[in-house]
Amino acid sequence: MAQPSPVSAHRVVHVRPEVEKALGYAQARRIGDDIYIAGVASQDAAFELLHPGDMGGQVGEVYRTIAAVLAREGFSLQDIVEERVFVTDMAGFVAANKVRTEILAGALPATTVVEVTGLVVPGLMIEVSCFARRRSAPGARL
Repeated sequence: MAQPSPVSAHRVVHVRPEVEKALGYAQARRIGDDIYIAGVASQDAAFELLHPGDMGGQVGEVYRTIAAVLAREGFSLQDIVEERVFVTDMAGFVAANKVRTEILAGALPATTVVEVTGLVVPGLMIEVSCFARRRSAPGARL
């Protein structure tokens, strides 16, 4: 059986390897010039909640984590094509959205924001998943 080429091969990307492996998921998967980032939340390396009760703090933590994952894989926030934002308090998110837009610095991904009743860890207020395509990819016109 032929092996996939390095460009099309899936690459697992971990942020918290031990926790992710124990829970059976990867924070991201990279396929060539594309990267899919699973729900990022305001958590430390041990999966503990950061910035409890502070939507702005959690928003900042989430987007800084996304930026770090992207940078580590050779992408930037400007490469985000689509994001899905899950929040437990829509009004709180709208009030804290300035934190998000400042970090994104002009990037305008196609965005869906949905209010939910809860997230994986009690106290989490936001979780974001996204898809990015490297701007240098053939046919990328962002």
